[in-house]
Amino acid sequence: LLMDAPKEFSQFLYSNHCVEPLLTILWLQLNEITVEKEGMVQGQSSAASILPILILLNKLSQANKLIHAKIKEAIFPPERDGELLANYKRNQNSNKSETSYTSSAFTSPSASSTNLSNNTNPNNMNPIDAPRGTLRWKLIQLMTWTESNVKRCASELLWTLCNGNSKEFVARTGFGNAVHMLGIRGLVNIPK
Repeated sequence: LLMDAPKEFSQFLYSNHCVEPLLTILWLQLNEITVEKEGMVQGQSSAASILPILILLNKLSQANKLIHAKIKEAIFPPERDGELLANYKRNQNSNKSETSYTSSAFTSPSASSTNLSNNTNPNNMNPIDAPRGTLRWKLIQLMTWTESNVKRCASELLWTLCNGNSKEFVARTGFGNAVHMLGIRGLVNIPK
């Protein structure tokens, strides 16, 4: 029902505090798949349960900046962003032969057009800050799911939350998890 709602409806949802229950649904669905079933059931039933909420949150995030901020805050808590940026800089500085990024490059929208294929630092293969059991950790687990629709929708939601910034996306999800979406976006060459 909500997946076909007009973009203007997103403001109604935000004004009536409907984003929090949607995030609760996401949390419950992710818990069922990643915790209760321990990621073992990667079939159509698991995909059917998680896909609608992933698609809906992505659409709402794209349609409304306030909803985008609310969802991003739930998945990537702002109190952890200072740690994320510090860890990101530390990882970049640990390998001087790699291109080092400044915090402005990390947040700059123009950073999304950078081709990352030559900038893969072994230290950024995993997410910088995704403690096991958190909402972001569970979403990142879906990025390597065997069911391609789940993998794509989870990646698209995280890509949207990172504002299409490839450097932020890699820092938050890890290059190993992000490579599929970066390949789709044409930011890294994947051999066929």
